[in-house]
Amino acid sequence: MYSSSDDNTRQETVHLFFKKLPASLHNLNILAELPGEFLKYDSQDTGHGQCLENSINKILALKRGCNVMLLYNINDNLRNGLQGKFVGGDPKNKECLIVNFPKVGNVSISRRTWYKYDENGRVKASRTQFPIIPSYAITDHKAQSLTLSRVVMHCSQEFVAGQTYVALS
Repeated sequence: MYSSSDDNTRQETVHLFFKKLPASLHNLNILAELPGEFLKYDSQDTGHGQCLENSINKILALKRGCNVMLLYNINDNLRNGLQGKFVGGDPKNKECLIVNFPKVGNVSISRRTWYKYDENGRVKASRTQFPIIPSYAITDHKAQSLTLSRVVMHCSQEFVAGQTYVALS
């Protein structure tokens, strides 16, 4: 059994994985252990959604108070990779979520749209979703240029020589 200080350390430790699926599974496991109900946000897709599977998640599952990471540059203070705590839905705008970011405060986050283009530059599909993810685990690519205080590296899944070195540096 963990004590509350163990829980805090555990929740502040970011796990790095080389692939998105193990990171997503780790995030879901941590979320399942947190108190409160799951809040689920479905994306709004157009076109052939299957070609968007490597972009933003189709379903975003969160719990109030969970750690999240921004996936989109909004302005100079709100950059891709910034971590915060999910507060909940925005009472003023049902199409926005509130996230508390350190040194910034509560911010209303609206959905953003990701596009997949064909070889002629035409939009093949789009996915509109909130640009945040749970951040108890992320991929090594997402961790590039971030400074993280506590990290657990899952290096047994390295699929390119030197990947572990790059992730840790």
